[in-house]
Amino acid sequence: LDASAASTDVGDEILFEDGTGDGSIVLNTAGTVLQVKSTTIGDITATTTSATFADIVGMSVSITPKSVTSNMYISVSLFYGHNSNPYGAVFLLRNNELVTRGDKAGAANTQQVTFSLTATEDAYRVTPASFTFLDTTVDPTEELTYKLQWNSYNNIALYLNRPHTMDNNTYSMTTTSTITVMEIGG
Repeated sequence: LDASAASTDVGDEILFEDGTGDGSIVLNTAGTVLQVKSTTIGDITATTTSATFADIVGMSVSITPKSVTSNMYISVSLFYGHNSNPYGAVFLLRNNELVTRGDKAGAANTQQVTFSLTATEDAYRVTPASFTFLDTTVDPTEELTYKLQWNSYNNIALYLNRPHTMDNNTYSMTTTSTITVMEIGG
């Protein structure tokens, strides 16, 4: 640490000039949470019947790294409904690039997805799905936008935050889904 660097005390953080003259960086300790950004949606309008991947409307979050050595910890909790086995799958993307997926295995048509959506044969039920991932390959010089995409192999409708069949009974439930990104000091 250069003792001659200009610094500013801003409460719990000490900001040091980054040497470029156009901003500052946060002095951090490895493993600490530097910031948290989250999006929670309760809309029940997102749906897909497509075999190709499409954005899950609203399920995205943007974050600008505060440190050049940061990693991003992504946590996803979503709820979906369907009336048959959709063989649904979800992708996690960073700036429109796939972040993580399974390895290619066996048959040439194997989908390499971030996580799959399990089947329940109950059109009145909302099914939970969750996923976490530590992204260690971030570009610390730009804003990062993480988003989810999904598909339905059998062209069976998938609904976000609601069951396939809704009626005027207390067993018809709607939910919220969340994507959260935490910047972790490296």
